[in-house]
Amino acid sequence: MSEAKHFHPLAFFLLFFSQVKTWWFIFLPLLPRIVTGEKWTWWLVLGLLTLASGHAFLSYWFARYQLTTTHLDIMQGIFIKKRRTIPYERIQSVHQRQWFFLKPFDLVHLKVDTASGGAAEAEANLLAVPTSVFQQLEAYRVHDVPSAQAVATLDEPGYAVTQREIFLFAATDLGLIPLFFAALSLLDQLIPSDWLEKASTEGQLLFRSGWIIASMLAILLLLCLVFVSFAKQFILFYQFQVTRTSQELHIERGLFERRTTIVPIAKIQQVQLKQQLFRQVLGLTTVQIILAGEQEKEDSVLGKIYLLPIISQKIVYKKLADLLPELQLAEPDLHYVTAKNHHLLWYFWRWPLACFVPVSLLVAYFFHWFALIPIAFLLFFLVAGLYKREVQAYVYHDKQLVIQTAHFLTKELSFVAHRRVQNFETTTSRWLYPKHLGHVALASLAGSYSEQLHLRFIAQRDIDKLYAFYGQHSQRHDITVHSQLDD
Repeated sequence: MSEAKHFHPLAFFLLFFSQVKTWWFIFLPLLPRIVTGEKWTWWLVLGLLTLASGHAFLSYWFARYQLTTTHLDIMQGIFIKKRRTIPYERIQSVHQRQWFFLKPFDLVHLKVDTASGGAAEAEANLLAVPTSVFQQLEAYRVHDVPSAQAVATLDEPGYAVTQREIFLFAATDLGLIPLFFAALSLLDQLIPSDWLEKASTEGQLLFRSGWIIASMLAILLLLCLVFVSFAKQFILFYQFQVTRTSQELHIERGLFERRTTIVPIAKIQQVQLKQQLFRQVLGLTTVQIILAGEQEKEDSVLGKIYLLPIISQKIVYKKLADLLPELQLAEPDLHYVTAKNHHLLWYFWRWPLACFVPVSLLVAYFFHWFALIPIAFLLFFLVAGLYKREVQAYVYHDKQLVIQTAHFLTKELSFVAHRRVQNFETTTSRWLYPKHLGHVALASLAGSYSEQLHLRFIAQRDIDKLYAFYGQHSQRHDITVHSQLDD
């Protein structure tokens, strides 16, 4: 058993930068005054930096960590002392982060996640510790006796991202679309108002020139956003690779800050394949693994961690079979539940029609061309409803359930073991019940929340099949099944 230890002195700088990052909303309003040279702002900034450095030093000085044969202890607190004990078997994942300035000192920043949830950050933060601490922690977790030479034995990388794939990931990121329109709304501020007034009064030719320039600026803006997206994804996914050991996945990535996430195979709740609109056209898919418990927010979203950021649909199941053979992730023969029932399209369309048609007519009456905005939203939701009806499907075999659904224009295929399903819920309404239709929702853990897998407006016979599958493999009698007259 080791004694309680301080972090490395470089932890002070990590804490200081974290304080400055937390207080950004205080520093941001002072920037214009600093540029104009107002002296009092310099003194204020200096005082804030002194306060941040003082808090960082005290936090560093009163922090300790200790590894025992059964658990990890974290002691911290300036005025109120806290001691957090984490048994190794409760650990969901370990995130190893190494900034470029930590590497020469053979130091790493460790973040440990558990299934307790309810926290905004990792359960345990080891700010700057020797890499031997990480090796010792891993040895204890897999019930080995740690030694000075204890090093996790890794096989060859099972998957590695190329620069071409990083570019495709960035270029097909649908997150660029709302960002583009938000930036496009600011274009009028880029063109001088007096020039626009002249363009509207001095002739049609100049007016048209204004539109040409605006179009060129929009294209330039789009290219800039694509470049920024590529730079961001390149920094995040630089030399992304996944390596499999006997019990764990090691996911490593990052340019300036090298991050390694250790995921025990037994802790995986779900495996999810996602295809956004552009990636469906190109035959590409993204694979995420879902864990329980609060995960490091910069490495996951709601407990979801990238396993294969972007990969060809043709080889994805072969690669999953290599990385996760025990989960039996083969290409499923899906049973589509709503695709052939054309009359069900009304149920997927009725709320968009009820909401956006009156709004479009009202806006068209008063503002004419502005009605194109709600009409565009209406068309989007109609297409999304049609797409959801086409892709909803499921299949089950052995003790595994596969559900395919759509979130707007993104197809999601989820593999979840029966034992990972937390509850089974069905709902119907007074209008759907006579037609033998209803909804199904299965919940499993994702981060500190619940991941809901929905199938909507499906036939009662399919609901009965899913319920029979769930009940057949349940060893307990506390199955949560709800039937509500609520659409």
